[in-house]
Amino acid sequence: MALTATDLFNDATTREIGGIGPDQVNLIVSDLIGVQQQLSAADPQINNLSDLHTHIIINQLNEEIASVENA
Repeated sequence: MALTATDLFNDATTREIGGIGPDQVNLIVSDLIGVQQQLSAADPQINNLSDLHTHIIINQLNEEIASVENA
């Protein structure tokens, strides 16, 4: 069974809590990219405030991914 965006996000944040070691970077980034992809697929256009909020989250995930990659 495929993991949901919630599952992936929870996995990434659980890994981040203890500190991001070099062995965790690829796993965390992979999870966060999976969250982005699922959110983008579910909400490709901005039609209302909920859609806008989703797209803001997608963009913020880019910042989180960059932070993890530079940890």
